[in-house]
Amino acid sequence: MLALCESCPGDPTDGPQEEFHVDILGEKIAQESPAAHALELFPYEPKTCTLCNDLESAVEVQLAQGRGWQVIYPKAELDFGLPESLPVSVRLRDDPCVYGWCNAVKAGHCSIRHAETALDALWARWKRECVAQLKLSRDFEDFGAEAEKHFRKEEEAAAQEARLQKIRQWQISKQMNAEVNRVALRRQACAYFWISLFVVVVLGAMIFCTVKFLLMENEWLGAGLSTSFMVLWLCAWLALVGICAASGEADRHQTAEMESAIQATQPELRSFRLRDPNAAALDGLLDLFTKPSWHHCKILIPLLLTCCTGLVGFGCAIAMTVAALWTGASGKKDEVSPEKIYWLSAFILVIPTLMAVCAYFGSEGDLFETLVQPCGKNLTAFLLQPPKRSVDAAVYTTHQHTIVFEGNVIPNRETVCSWPGKYASAWDALVEGSRQNDISAADLHGDCWCIPLYGEKKPWGCRWWSKWIANIELAVKKGAILDVYFFNGKKGKGKVKDFLTAGQEHMRREAIFARKADFEKSMDYQQALDSGLGHLSKNQGPDSSSPFAREVHRLFLAWLPEEDRQFLEAAEGLGNSQKAEVAWLERKGYCYVEKEVSELRSSSPKATDPIGQAIEPIP
Repeated sequence: MLALCESCPGDPTDGPQEEFHVDILGEKIAQESPAAHALELFPYEPKTCTLCNDLESAVEVQLAQGRGWQVIYPKAELDFGLPESLPVSVRLRDDPCVYGWCNAVKAGHCSIRHAETALDALWARWKRECVAQLKLSRDFEDFGAEAEKHFRKEEEAAAQEARLQKIRQWQISKQMNAEVNRVALRRQACAYFWISLFVVVVLGAMIFCTVKFLLMENEWLGAGLSTSFMVLWLCAWLALVGICAASGEADRHQTAEMESAIQATQPELRSFRLRDPNAAALDGLLDLFTKPSWHHCKILIPLLLTCCTGLVGFGCAIAMTVAALWTGASGKKDEVSPEKIYWLSAFILVIPTLMAVCAYFGSEGDLFETLVQPCGKNLTAFLLQPPKRSVDAAVYTTHQHTIVFEGNVIPNRETVCSWPGKYASAWDALVEGSRQNDISAADLHGDCWCIPLYGEKKPWGCRWWSKWIANIELAVKKGAILDVYFFNGKKGKGKVKDFLTAGQEHMRREAIFARKADFEKSMDYQQALDSGLGHLSKNQGPDSSSPFAREVHRLFLAWLPEEDRQFLEAAEGLGNSQKAEVAWLERKGYCYVEKEVSELRSSSPKATDPIGQAIEPIP
């Protein structure tokens, strides 16, 4: 053996640097050569081993019985020494039931670095430079396949949850946009109505004053008042046309400005879009007002002024003619002559004619863009853009119809009296089933209950609590079976000591969770990030959690003092509002059935078709 070693031409590390793999027992050689058989002359056993996590999930590793579990994140490695026999156990961090083990010495694959030929491998083996390598996906029986199956199942559930959330947000946004658009259209209808009413009233006053002053022998005063009223009337028409043009679909710049102004009023309206005038049943009527654009107004305004001038002048002439005939019939024929009527009519038509001429020539130059168009847009924003209080009311109304579910109690049937809010999509399905009378639900959003519920005032308030109590009493009176849903895997856990202590315990939990910001600045958290914590998936599943969020929560619990950690662990199983609800049921002595959210699918198949029309109130 010594002679064989002396025949090796120097240190093999001087040659090309290439990794050479052989089986740990020397039974398989990657490169055939006469010297390769010499490997059997050297009994081989590696002294170190590298465990590689080539899965997408965090795992826990136990190197020997009683030595505890170590966490390995995706793409991370763990180096350890090898005795003669070392069983290595692994399990998933999220699901310890997915378990596997192997003998590191027998199952490992030898990794000989800097080996190019079999003789190089022989030299490395003699110098004990081999390292055994274990991979979670390959060397732990069925563990790799089961872990991959678990990961794919979680990813599919997360993708389904993301799709359901997208549908829910789209439906809520759609209803909110429709409500805000109704407010905007109502504002436009009011503007059109009052301007049109002003036009009619001014026109009537103009004709009335003309006739009245002719009868009172003040023809020129009547003509002056008629002219003034006609100018106001024409200005009103100009405002109406300007509003129509600025709110028209052809001028998207003004529409975008109005959309931006409405979007800025509420965070929920970031995706708000003004309704397309061609998309509703009222569009046939709205087209009359919304089709013109500013470019069309360059033609419409002079045309309108010219036509209105002739029509109004003709109407005034008729009115004065009627007045003249009336005064003639009353014996005052010499007071109103035809010549006087002609001069009065011409006087009335002077100012509208000048306005028409100015509008026509002004539209050909920059006067329209610099004066008329900005004034029209400002007037449009003032008259058509709904005020913030109206938009806030529309958003509140939408929330009332999409978030709040007023309950549905069916006699002698099971009624869901408490539900964990983090299972939002399942709540949507539950609400839909209740609206179809497949399931009974008694949860809703009355006297302030914030202190006993939360220990302090909360922004979302407690009005829902009084209605919830009323629904529970109604359900008990009708003989309904009360169902309380716990987190999956946490049935019967997470209850408070008593209803009177629910508020105090809530404040203590909030105080502990407020320290999470300090934890994220700690060395423990930074070391976890350096070890591959960030490689975990952040896609949220049906319970609103992700592998990354769950691992951060576990690390946070481990970082806390033992007393606080035990308090938080004992509190898992029910949502914040649920804890008070269950405590109230126990205080009243009402019997209820404990269930997990996963049991809803098997107990009510029809309730699993989500539509995204409701979510639980903020806990």
